[in-house]
Amino acid sequence: MWKAEGDNSYVLTSKWTMNKAFGVVHHELWVIEADGHARLANGEFEVLGE
Repeated sequence: MWKAEGDNSYVLTSKWTMNKAFGVVHHELWVIEADGHARLANGEFEVLGE
């Protein structure tokens, strides 16, 4: 889920899966910079299993 945080940033929370693992994103802060690109500023995630 995306949630706006301030004028130029968003927080992402979600479940995730990859080829050999899965887990949850507790809190990722994405900032929209002056060039228009979103960049990850901070991330907290957890691997729950393989």
